[in-house]
Amino acid sequence: MSQPRIAVRRLTPGALIDAVDDWFTTREPNAAGRLGLFRILYAAFYFWTLSSQKVQQLTAVPADHRRRVVLIELLPTDPPALFFDVIELSLVAALALLLVGFRVRLATLAVLTFGMVLESYWVSLDAEHATVFLTFFIPFFMLLGGAKWGETYSVDALLRRTSGARLVERADASWVYFLPARGILVVLAVLFVSSALFKVSGTWISYPLLLANELLQKNIEAALMGLPLNPLAPAVAERPWLGESLRWPVLLFEGTFFLALLSRGLRALYVS
Repeated sequence: MSQPRIAVRRLTPGALIDAVDDWFTTREPNAAGRLGLFRILYAAFYFWTLSSQKVQQLTAVPADHRRRVVLIELLPTDPPALFFDVIELSLVAALALLLVGFRVRLATLAVLTFGMVLESYWVSLDAEHATVFLTFFIPFFMLLGGAKWGETYSVDALLRRTSGARLVERADASWVYFLPARGILVVLAVLFVSSALFKVSGTWISYPLLLANELLQKNIEAALMGLPLNPLAPAVAERPWLGESLRWPVLLFEGTFFLALLSRGLRALYVS
């Protein structure tokens, strides 16, 4: 009696390329509308991030505490306070245009340019608290994808309506609108997994009090800057088991974030 044969699909380079292509070009429900809403949330969150920064801190920093990055090698080593004020005001103006959706492509380019200049100076002082994903990856991928996040919920869309031009439906599920978001998700997965690997090989595992001391240090920095304190920091520092219970879930979340690439349900779980 012959045994039934089980068809096994060979994993060839061509099949792998096709699978990746299918993943990037899968239709996404309400892609155009969701991307427009993401543009608004992104600009609002960026505003909130800027509200806690004081660009005056970037002036007159001792040379020993600076680490120059390539992007600002051609800019002044110690620019005056007015320089940072102009960059920050320009960034705020660009974010305002992005928020309302006016000249979105130009606004996205301005956000990327001014944001990266300002971020480069921050990174030269404190690389551990960089916000490169916010200031670079998101606007860069949106530009790379044609900056289509201004097609809906925007002044640009209203202007096209008044001129009689064809409007993009918010329910449009074309992969073209969601392609930048999928690219960003891949980068986010790589960053999270690499962060977990760094933690495993570093003090995150070998130094149990790291998280508790870090929370206390953040409270000291917040007090110096006149910001609200984290009321849970003393409790975590006084109870080692509480710090332990906080360390391992972080490691688990970051190390398994790549699962968000496998399905919409897992993506929604991890991103939320």
